Amino acid sequence: MAWKPVPKAVVLAVRKYIKYVDSRCRKDLNERLLVSERDYVSRFITHLTYPLGPLYNKAFIWSCRTLPGNLEQSLGTDAIIIIANSDDEDEGAVLYKVGLFESKWPLDHEGKARRFDSILSSKPISRYSNQLDLQRPFHRYATIWSAFLNGYKDDSTVILPGGKIKKPQYRRKGSTCVLHDEAYDYMVKRGAKSHHKWLIKDLDDMIKQVKKTYSFGKIISDMLKCKMGDPIKGNEEYIGLGEVKVPIPSFINYNQNESNDRSSFLVDLDKFMNDYGFTHYIYINLKDLSELGTNNYFSNFKKKLFDL
Repeated sequence: MAWKPVPKAVVLAVRKYIKYVDSRCRKDLNERLLVSERDYVSRFITHLTYPLGPLYNKAFIWSCRTLPGNLEQSLGTDAIIIIANSDDEDEGAVLYKVGLFESKWPLDHEGKARRFDSILSSKPISRYSNQLDLQRPFHRYATIWSAFLNGYKDDSTVILPGGKIKKPQYRRKGSTCVLHDEAYDYMVKRGAKSHHKWLIKDLDDMIKQVKKTYSFGKIISDMLKCKMGDPIKGNEEYIGLGEVKVPIPSFINYNQNESNDRSSFLVDLDKFMNDYGFTHYIYINLKDLSELGTNNYFSNFKKKLFDL
């Protein structure tokens, strides 16, 4: 079993495009065109679905699904990303990488701290700490991260109740992502405080202490390069995250699936998302991405991308 190497040009293009989209979404958040984490992620995956805009009549690179946001999470995240690739050692076999992420919006458009966490009504624990606990069993199977959305356009100062923090550690552009292992370790260090809701000062302290923060694009490109996440074997219908079965579309020809097969897949997908509390499902087929630069669609994509 071996993850088929992804061409460097594809990895670079994907990373640069995701970074650009994330930066645009942050600009929209700063300008108050987006009003929630859900808005941000929905806008983000819409751009991913149509890299050249809606005038191009097919979502050739990305396939996404969004459901209502009032679902109870079982895995501690509201979004799942599936990356499908060929097995370099077994012709015809397919391998998968899985990413899970939860988005939080701690800073508003003026740099003021927002209440991005709360205490659960069902038990005396912070919602974010509970999410990290729920994520823990799955970190063996998936790359998991928290995406902290910064609505402030100028990172020089963040205004806090009772004072200011100068030069915070948030990334200059787009969101600031922290990997699950480091967020979980920091939560454990908080000890009893992990049951208290997280404040902006806790988040700022964690971001200062972690080895590294990441951009969305860096995490996805590292998954493509096999620097993050282990490949998982699946069958024609699902992949397994422990006992959790994640439905997948046909790797061979997703966009041209027969309508009955696609309808059946979407029924299974909606049930999975409802059962486990996912509001966003993103599927990336590297068979499509490997054609970057070999046809007119991707040639246009690449040209526009590197003109940014």
